[in-house]
Amino acid sequence: MCIMLFAVLLSFATALLNVTGQAVGILHMVLEPLKEIGISLIAGAIIGFVLQYALKKLKAKDCNDEVLLFVIISALFFGIGFGLVTHASAILLPMTIGVILTNSITTEFENRLTKISDLFGAPILLAFFVIAGAELRVDILPTIGLIGVVYILVRVIGKVMGATISSKLVKAPPTVTKYLGWTLIPQAGVAIDMDLTVDLKIKPLSETIKNGMWI
Repeated sequence: MCIMLFAVLLSFATALLNVTGQAVGILHMVLEPLKEIGISLIAGAIIGFVLQYALKKLKAKDCNDEVLLFVIISALFFGIGFGLVTHASAILLPMTIGVILTNSITTEFENRLTKISDLFGAPILLAFFVIAGAELRVDILPTIGLIGVVYILVRVIGKVMGATISSKLVKAPPTVTKYLGWTLIPQAGVAIDMDLTVDLKIKPLSETIKNGMWI
């Protein structure tokens, strides 16, 4: 839901800031994010069902972990590549693949796939956060002002309350209910990706202003 809402608001923001330099109608602002979301969900679901079918067949043949990992990575890279070509969401599409796969296999098989993929994902996550963090401007943090403080407070309250209430509703163990929300506070992978996406969308505007061509 967060990613879908982000796509809608980003479309409105780029139109209001006139990043493209062309007039954009309300219909375009509404249809463009809906198109992005629709393609992401449909393509992700199709790839997810194909992936789970292939993995089940490979499991029946008792394939080793390396083969399973190769199939998973291939499906994800195909999904990301397809998303780039069709201008779908680079976050929502692969996430949809994961949702479909996770909910169509047994818990035992899911645990096996998670164990395999975690070994591959750790260095990628490390590289992602290092590269993203390298662009952090510590010197301008004091300028975030009231908006920044409100954002931090709302994020903390939302994470803690959301995780606590949800954990109680699904009758999760007490340790999960008590600590999950607090452990989610520093988890900002998707938020960083969204920030980079905004930067790519808004950068042409900032460059134009810098060159003195924007009025």
